[in-house]
Amino acid sequence: MRCLLVLCVLAMIPTAEAVVYRCEVDQRPVYTDRPCAAGTAPHDLPVISVLPSPGEADLVADHDARRERHLKSKAGDDAKWLKDHRKRKATDERLSAAAADHKVLKDMSADQVRRALGSPDEVKRKDGVERWTYVDGKQRRTVVLQNGRVSSTGGPKGK
Repeated sequence: MRCLLVLCVLAMIPTAEAVVYRCEVDQRPVYTDRPCAAGTAPHDLPVISVLPSPGEADLVADHDARRERHLKSKAGDDAKWLKDHRKRKATDERLSAAAADHKVLKDMSADQVRRALGSPDEVKRKDGVERWTYVDGKQRRTVVLQNGRVSSTGGPKGK
C-alpha cells in the first residue's frame, strides 16, 4: 500500500527540463540556468546521444543473445510442461470416469480401484506387488497393483 502511495505521488510530480541560457561575460561564453538579461531566450542544446564503448557494445550484445536463448528455452519448457499437464489431466479424467462407472482400467490408482469396486475381499502382497481379490457370489475378480497402480485385471470369472 505504501509503495502504491509513493508511486502515485511520484507520478504527480512534473518532470523538469533543464533550460540553459548562453551569456557573454568578458567576451567569453558562459552557460547558466538563469537569463542574463530580461527577455533573453533559452539556448537550444543539441540532442545528446550516448553510445556504448566497444567493450560495452559486446557486453550488451552478449546479454541480449543470452536472454533470447533463455526465453526460447523457457518457451519450449513451458510448452512441454503444458502438453504433459494436459495429457495427465485427460488420463486422470478418463480413469475417474471409469471408476464412477465401476470399471477398472490399467494405471488406475489404488484409491480409484476402491472407488470403482470398494474394498477388496482379499489382499495378497509379494515383492512389491499387491493382488486384490473381489468375490461376488460365484464370480471372482482379481486386480494386480504394482507401485500403487493397476498393472492387470482378471475380469469376473465363474466357478
